[in-house]
Amino acid sequence: MLFPLTTWIPALQPAPTRRCWQEASCTWRSGMAARRTVAAVQTERVLRLVREVLGQDALGAYEHGSAVLGGVQPTSDIDILVITGRLATLVEKRQLVEGLMAISAPFPPPGRERCVELTVVAQAQVRPWRYPPSFDLQYGEWLRKRFERGDSRPLQAAVNADLTTLLTIVLLGDQPLFGPPPGALLDPVLMEDCINAMVSDIDVFMDEFEGDTCNILLRLARIWQTVVTGSIDRKDRAAEWAQERLPSDSQQLMERARAMYLGWQPDGWAGLASEARAGADYMISQIRREAARRRPGQVVRLASG
Repeated sequence: MLFPLTTWIPALQPAPTRRCWQEASCTWRSGMAARRTVAAVQTERVLRLVREVLGQDALGAYEHGSAVLGGVQPTSDIDILVITGRLATLVEKRQLVEGLMAISAPFPPPGRERCVELTVVAQAQVRPWRYPPSFDLQYGEWLRKRFERGDSRPLQAAVNADLTTLLTIVLLGDQPLFGPPPGALLDPVLMEDCINAMVSDIDVFMDEFEGDTCNILLRLARIWQTVVTGSIDRKDRAAEWAQERLPSDSQQLMERARAMYLGWQPDGWAGLASEARAGADYMISQIRREAARRRPGQVVRLASG
């Protein structure tokens, strides 16, 4: 999921000390319970919308993303996959999008409500499994303006390699919001396909690096960790893992990205564009090298804890 972050750039500040992080963490925790309550209401509204529009053809809905990986942050999206028994009609897709635009917070969220990302996949699109997979509909805030303009192209089914990782997390996380366990509706995803999808997507999302620096640095850290260890982890822990393996002049940048992700400091990269790109390029080189070394049959799992 990639969409530009805000363009406001604060004055350059040094990365926060551990003591600052601990103080900020107290403030962060104080609002999380309320945010979770709001997110639960939003989630229920999404599920009600899906059932109202698709009826019994909505076979199951499943959490993925940070909710499954155990790293929900104040800025985390509500990530939901819906498996259907048939392709949705254009009318149904428009009804879903209209409803989602009313439920999802715009980016960046102005209050406690979260952005919603909903992916709808007809069972026949992914079962039997084939790579790359395709989805029937995807809604995310990076598409809001196109939907508001009446652009119908995002309503079309599309092949999407990144869906491979999403389905892997859904299957391994096994957290139904309704319906049977995901393994009852989905075939297993080949782990080689999961790694290939992560690596092949790099050239696509790196085009957005200048406008999405923090998210992409963390995404690269997670891909790097997964390719090396076989573990899909939440972004803040992947950042810690990568920081220990980055050259010394890039370690503080990863620490900064992690702090931004956790909400401990504003997102800002003024004066650090070349250094951030160098750190990203180093991770990309390591990812490609390690991906070439992977042995057939190695498994991918979700990180524990």
